[in-house]
Amino acid sequence: SSGINAEWPLRPGPPPPPATAKHHQNSNDGLIDDFIDENLSSGIMDLLRTSEFKSENGRSTLSFGEPYTYTGSKSNRNVPTSFPDVLQPVVDKINAIQKDLFY
Repeated sequence: SSGINAEWPLRPGPPPPPATAKHHQNSNDGLIDDFIDENLSSGIMDLLRTSEFKSENGRSTLSFGEPYTYTGSKSNRNVPTSFPDVLQPVVDKINAIQKDLFY
């Protein structure tokens, strides 16, 4: 015996998606030209230029909306600000696409 545990690299995969999910595309399928138009892009760039980024695990981050945590997150110390209005059109577009793809 080599002393290597043959079961070590084998881990169970993620659970199957719910039966209602209809995910049927690759990550690069259905790219949408001009998803963020020039006007919206300009508003987002202004937001990024004027925002105060916080250092988190060697990265500069911004946090908006509801607080959340992940490994290495300091979000419990950096309370997020309200969600910027300039990003709402992006969220609305993503939500509409997700509704069509998954539900």
